[in-house]
Amino acid sequence: MSPTALQASRHVRVGVVGSGAAGIATCKGFLDAFKAAGYKNRGDNNDNGTNTFDIDVFEKYGTVGGVWDYNERINSATTSHPTTTKTLPMYKSLRTNLPREVMSFPSYPWNRLPSAEGRSYITHSEVGDYLKSYSQHMGLNKYIRLNCEVDNIKFDMSSSPTKVVVETTSPNSSSPTSAVYDHVVICNGHYEAPSVPPSLQCLSSTYVSMHSIEYDSGDDHKWRGKTVLCIGGRASGTDIAREISMAAKKVYVSERGAAVEGWPGKEKVEVVGGTVGMDSTSTQGILLEDGRVLNDVDMVIFCTGYDYSFKFLSPEVGVKFEKGERRVGPLYKQIWHPEHPNLSFVGLPHSVVPFPLFEVQGRTIAEIALKGWGEVGKEERAREAQSDYEGMGPSGRRVEDTHYLGDLQWQYTREIGVMGGFWGEEEDRRNKVNEEIYKRAGMERKKGKIGGDDGYRRMEFWRDWEKHEWGVEKKGKKRVIS
Repeated sequence: MSPTALQASRHVRVGVVGSGAAGIATCKGFLDAFKAAGYKNRGDNNDNGTNTFDIDVFEKYGTVGGVWDYNERINSATTSHPTTTKTLPMYKSLRTNLPREVMSFPSYPWNRLPSAEGRSYITHSEVGDYLKSYSQHMGLNKYIRLNCEVDNIKFDMSSSPTKVVVETTSPNSSSPTSAVYDHVVICNGHYEAPSVPPSLQCLSSTYVSMHSIEYDSGDDHKWRGKTVLCIGGRASGTDIAREISMAAKKVYVSERGAAVEGWPGKEKVEVVGGTVGMDSTSTQGILLEDGRVLNDVDMVIFCTGYDYSFKFLSPEVGVKFEKGERRVGPLYKQIWHPEHPNLSFVGLPHSVVPFPLFEVQGRTIAEIALKGWGEVGKEERAREAQSDYEGMGPSGRRVEDTHYLGDLQWQYTREIGVMGGFWGEEEDRRNKVNEEIYKRAGMERKKGKIGGDDGYRRMEFWRDWEKHEWGVEKKGKKRVIS
């Protein structure tokens, strides 16, 4: 048994930062691991001879759902942190770019909701309802502390093994509260710190500009009659360009390496190459990577993604997250602090099917916390964490792609599940179906044009979770693909 294992403790305290999809999946993972190990919730236990646990899930807003809680962010007066601008990237008409048949938590398959009208690609509100239903169904709400913001996380180096100190504030307390935990998992997501490349920040001083996090509706009068440049042609850039083109005079979508589409003056949405910055030969022009200069732009929307941000992490923790790099580390398997693995992260990898991965990561963290690391020592964790960090992650492409997985996610998910000791044939079959649906959905999405019709969202999938079959549905008729 590893000395970092918690199994020998009479009482185990776990802290989870965030009650979005990653946070509630992690809470469930610990509950399942505690149950399997015979631990009882201290609040429910009257037997002095039983090992017990406490779980505190810290949520700074007033409800469960994290990034999917659109209404809470718009109606900010209902939160404990009122704001005059949007702080999360949900927008009024957003629908998922993955079908719910692949988005489901494996432990809680997404049955057709009456409000979804049988659609596979659903609204943010429907995702939010699903997360709240999951939390209630799994008995997680009792562990969630709403309107409780984490201000600082640090190590208690005086304890052996090292424990984690969490300092929080809430409207019900006149001063910060500090508590010590055996294990803390950070699940606060990575969609709150807008990122704009340094080379493009100069555009903000010349043009009316905003980040996509501030966008809410194409109906806004601010687009009417304007020529708008959307920098970034991924999911949000494509949706925003299509929506504002209904009111705007012209919309350019700038994407590095993209095939140029559209013809000036003939289509309201035109895909152009990557943006370099201000044109040095003119007083007001934007230079593209192919040498073209845009002289008619009125507004700029930065659809340029987000930085990882953990303002509450004390510098002494030793986890780096530099602005602009879009990476966190060094971490073992992109999850654990290599020296003190009782501090971990869920949800750092991107370009993945998130919810299933969250459940696997959360459960594995819990299992290893209780059972120990076996033959994997601190030196090996540190060596691999540093190699992953310096090697720019599994893809090895760019610093900002350190947490990119894409087609590598299926192998990664299986590896993490095997580490947790709960992965078997059933999980392999589910993982394979996820991969197949993901690839089919991606193929359909790529048929569309950047900023054009989102016809891929009209495709309907179906899935039989028991038989591990799936397919597409047209006019009420199901076709089996696998």
